[in-house]
Amino acid sequence: MTQDAAQPKFDVNVIGQYTKDFSFENPGILKHFSNPEKPEISVDIQVQAQQANEEVYEVELHVQATAKSKQETLFIVDLRYAGLFKVNTQNTEDIKPFLLIECPRMLFPFARSIVANATSDGGYLPLMLNPVNFADLYQQQETGPENKTVN
Repeated sequence: MTQDAAQPKFDVNVIGQYTKDFSFENPGILKHFSNPEKPEISVDIQVQAQQANEEVYEVELHVQATAKSKQETLFIVDLRYAGLFKVNTQNTEDIKPFLLIECPRMLFPFARSIVANATSDGGYLPLMLNPVNFADLYQQQETGPENKTVN
């Protein structure tokens, strides 16, 4: 059996990408300007997918980032960025990993740009999210709800 025969075949069309929900809270900007120091940043990324109709799936990236300085919150970013994907396949068993690994890889650069622009517009250096290994995130999500985050 060739390697191509072992790989699941998907015919995928990106129907659209969009911001579902977005919030940028900036309670610490005055403190940041009066005493600028490098904040401690925590990032949580989660992925979920749901079927919209027979061949269309919505995949959502949920990105939460918080910056703190001396236990005081400087900013909070909460972004839900999604895409609609039309997926034709004969093998529906392999669709879940495809939706939760490959589709987020396509969405992530756009979500990263939104977060970077929001933090920059908020008066901070742009927060450039590190690349995410969505295959590892998928494995963590499959092993249990206690391991759903990526930092």
